[in-house]
Amino acid sequence: VIFRIHEGPRRRLQRVEVRGNHKTRRPVILRELLIDPGEVLDAEKVTRSIARLEALRYFQDPAGFPAVFYDLEA
Repeated sequence: VIFRIHEGPRRRLQRVEVRGNHKTRRPVILRELLIDPGEVLDAEKVTRSIARLEALRYFQDPAGFPAVFYDLEA
């Protein structure tokens, strides 16, 4: 999972993009993310989202983990 986060003014999440998912359907991954497009980015929600994805046990190592990109509004 790759999160591109830059400290600065509050930012809103514009979209979530999932790449490299070969083990399950996209909605299964997205339902584990605790932040939705339009919300203000929250580091705690990002951390908890990663833990929830790891708990699925679909991904045994980082190489098998799908890439989840958060696109932030300026």
